[in-house]
Amino acid sequence: MNCLYIMGIPNVGKTKLLLELKNDPRFYIPLHTTNRPRRIDDTNFYKFRNKEYFLKNDMFISVGDTNNRYYGVCQKDINKEKKRQRILTINCSIKNLPDLLENTNKQFICLLLSRNIDDRIYSSKYSKSEQEYRYIETINEQKIVSEYVPNKVTKVYYIEDFSNFDEMYLHIIKDIEEYFFDCNTQVCKKIKYTLKKEYVLDYVDFLNMRDRQIKKFSMEGCCYKYQYIKGRRMSLDSRKDFLDVLTYIESMEAYKENRFISTKDRKTILLEIIEHIEFVKNKKTFFFNKEWQDFFNSNLSKSIELIDTFKNEKMYLSHGDLHYKNILIHDKKIYFIDYEEVAYTPLFYDRLVYIYRYINNIPGMLDEEKIYEILSVVSTNYKYTLRLLRLYCIKVIIQKKFLEVTKQTKIDTWKNDSWILWKNDFEKLNRFAISNCEVIGAE
Repeated sequence: MNCLYIMGIPNVGKTKLLLELKNDPRFYIPLHTTNRPRRIDDTNFYKFRNKEYFLKNDMFISVGDTNNRYYGVCQKDINKEKKRQRILTINCSIKNLPDLLENTNKQFICLLLSRNIDDRIYSSKYSKSEQEYRYIETINEQKIVSEYVPNKVTKVYYIEDFSNFDEMYLHIIKDIEEYFFDCNTQVCKKIKYTLKKEYVLDYVDFLNMRDRQIKKFSMEGCCYKYQYIKGRRMSLDSRKDFLDVLTYIESMEAYKENRFISTKDRKTILLEIIEHIEFVKNKKTFFFNKEWQDFFNSNLSKSIELIDTFKNEKMYLSHGDLHYKNILIHDKKIYFIDYEEVAYTPLFYDRLVYIYRYINNIPGMLDEEKIYEILSVVSTNYKYTLRLLRLYCIKVIIQKKFLEVTKQTKIDTWKNDSWILWKNDFEKLNRFAISNCEVIGAE
């Protein structure tokens, strides 16, 4: 079994790292168990049990502390992973380190630390007693680190060595991939929408006609597989990466335009959005139902009108979700991955999505300055750009609601990337278009 262990001191990004890995189908994160008090920032990562649970059950891994708080993963929760192909990913304590080093499994231990412990421990989210408890625990764990690190399976990451979490995450992912994956590794991804299966096949064929990107591709049921692509995620901090990828996307547009294929037997993105609107409009939702109904009712007719403005355009096979996490770079070659959102869209859709997600990489954080920056990159046809970006936002909003009402959305995913955040950005695009109509001009 391939095992990835995440450990570290408080407030160094462990939870965020685990949530990122949870959304990556290559990793399996079982439900963890603890008897500690619940916190307001808890997600559905833990199940809460009493101390006796740890004594009565067969635990794959567990640890206790001076306050009789126990953490661990039950063996039966490990056994729920039937395929045994994904990397078992465990959130554990530094106190587990000595025992883990005696394991015979292929394992990678990711240790997140800080050179300034006080900044991490004395956080406002902890009570004074909790701060004192965590300080004592962290000092004890530092002694373990001093004794057992370095070793050949533990990689240490100090958060001060990175400018932001994304940079640290990309660095960690690169190390994990190099450790576990080779050219014989098969990546397996699930397709959430049945109608997308044919589109995914079409898109992979398109990529391979262009420059043989995807090797050993196959479709099995609702999943697709392909040979692992060695490469690094493109960096949000690299202007060179941004421009190189943008140039590549533009070359793909020219390639598509010269090979236009009729979409009369394919659902376009416009029809997909309309069908999802019809599906969700009368459905009661799990989260913020009143807010959703208010937004939906006030924007339904405007959204239909927006969709109609594209109905006479030619539609081209597109990636559909071309943000920086779905782009790999290796030896100056650029690769697109994750094809679940493939769709027939207006020609410039992928390019605008890419620019938008690069500049506004956190949903809900769009502002006027970022909109101007997006328009400056596009440089022409501002009005059309804003229309297409609003179409993209509507598509994401409706799609997220569709996944929610079909019970495909987990609460922690919803908290970090909900329709509400995208609604905020959509409304800012609308307000900008109205208040700057003279600046953006005609199409």
